[in-house]
Amino acid sequence: MSFLTRNQIVLAKIEATYGTDPTPEEDTNAILTKNLQRQIYAGNRVSRDVNYPYMANDFSINTAPNVQVTFDVELAGSGTAGTEPQFDSLLRACGLAVTVVESTSVTYAPVSKDFESVTLYYNYDGEMQKVIGARGTAVLNMTRGGLPMISFTFTGRYAKPTAVVQYDPTYTAVSPVPFSSYNTTTFSVHSQAVDGEGLTLDLGNNVVHRNLAGSDTVHITDRNPTGTVQFDAVAIATKDYFSAMESHNKTPTTGAISVVHGGTAGNIFTFTASQSQLSNINEADSDGIRSFNADYIPVPTDSGNDEFSLAFT
Repeated sequence: MSFLTRNQIVLAKIEATYGTDPTPEEDTNAILTKNLQRQIYAGNRVSRDVNYPYMANDFSINTAPNVQVTFDVELAGSGTAGTEPQFDSLLRACGLAVTVVESTSVTYAPVSKDFESVTLYYNYDGEMQKVIGARGTAVLNMTRGGLPMISFTFTGRYAKPTAVVQYDPTYTAVSPVPFSSYNTTTFSVHSQAVDGEGLTLDLGNNVVHRNLAGSDTVHITDRNPTGTVQFDAVAIATKDYFSAMESHNKTPTTGAISVVHGGTAGNIFTFTASQSQLSNINEADSDGIRSFNADYIPVPTDSGNDEFSLAFT
């Protein structure tokens, strides 16, 4: 038989107890993905390198096998305000906590402890690999003329793939809309409305797999979020971004970056980095228009865990 590359399906469900399979189901836990890939048998390898009376390779041994799964999902809400998007479990397993206000909003913000984990079922045309105890990181990408996306990378425990029946999944309805003037109603950098061309946010989670005697776990040990923001340059008299960027002779300046995307209730996404430092600004030519490509660092307040938020309303 031949395996069809299009027939790749991922199910994802939050684990109530770390490393305990919650049994994701195809009718409630299917994730609509793009660019789905995996490393089936990742991990550190060592060679025996014993002494033979001849030249030759020796066996290598995987000392801590794990599985790494990467994929993209479309950045869109559930269609119902106050109902989690289809990738809720994925954001939570990337070190974000969720706050739900019934019939109103679903908001994700970073945490620094009590991280949740997820079990992934990766079905490749009737061959399934369980990825238990998975945690990860993600990159948000919004670019003009494209559909906003989130790219996820997960690491979990290794288990050998097994033959199963191919899934017949039921997907949550997803209605993405392009990043454009029609749908992206707010784009501001340091509280100045600008003509925005794009924004990224890299959660910057440090994800480590630890295989010890009596323990096989994946941890998030640190978070260093960074991002980029692209927009048409404005006059210094309107907003002095050069001064905002400077840090060599003064305390770094921080300001709010905000993007609101989507216009239909249940499918409105708001990104907020209320205290962000512009660490670098590069100039570019965009269709003959001078533009700024700025690197930014989301910085928390003294309260912590508030350097950015992702809200669906």
